[in-house]
Amino acid sequence: MMSAYENSNTSGKIFTKGKASGKFTCDRMSVTIKFRQSALSAAKASQAVTNQCERFLQRFAEAGADLAKIQLTEDDISAYHEEEKNAASRTLAFDCEAKADMINLLLKIIQDEYLDADISTRYFLSNEDDLRKSLRAEAVRSSKENAELLAHAAGKEIIGLDAIDMGCSLSSHYKGGDFSLT
Repeated sequence: MMSAYENSNTSGKIFTKGKASGKFTCDRMSVTIKFRQSALSAAKASQAVTNQCERFLQRFAEAGADLAKIQLTEDDISAYHEEEKNAASRTLAFDCEAKADMINLLLKIIQDEYLDADISTRYFLSNEDDLRKSLRAEAVRSSKENAELLAHAAGKEIIGLDAIDMGCSLSSHYKGGDFSLT
């Protein structure tokens, strides 16, 4: 009498999970700089912001920046009724390589020129899609290795593939990303 386990014609299914993850340093950053000024008149506030922005752009160009890549993303003039003042702001934005030297340069220009400016950065990966594809391939290989190990332990072999289900999560960190695929 032969058991189903010993019968070579019996087929079964193995469900395995493959995992892949990696830590990658962000290589690009989006920089936003918002110049702001308040004054008794909207015209004076606007002129002060324009002057700040022009001084910044002049110094940035002198440092070798390509001004054609900088976008003007917002101009705003608002009145403060309580203080009878007007505020103006102008926002510039651009993408560049994620380097500390760039942030240091921007801060130095703002400090040296005594500009009223807020600066914010967002870091990202320029090749995120390629990294995801690589991690998916690694997760599939890991799952296949797990299935082959289980089949070998049971004295069987893998003869086909029915389906692949994938889920992916991404958590970004300051100056880095951690991708995990299961």
